[in-house]
Amino acid sequence: MIDTSVQQPIFSLPIAFGLDDQVQIKLCQKMGDGKISMISVNKTYDPIIIDPYDTSNFKIHGAVVWHAHSWI
Repeated sequence: MIDTSVQQPIFSLPIAFGLDDQVQIKLCQKMGDGKISMISVNKTYDPIIIDPYDTSNFKIHGAVVWHAHSWI
């Protein structure tokens, strides 16, 4: 479940965001230079560095507030 009222990075919840026509869900980590590192739980994927002020190809869709999955 995505809380679409969240339009700014929250550093305690996974964020659903659009980047270059793809929607992804990642954790946010604030960097010292004002940029945001979008980190995947799956360590196979490298972090994505985002400039939150460059909205040309980046849009926050909301915060993930609930999820469920089945292992079968």
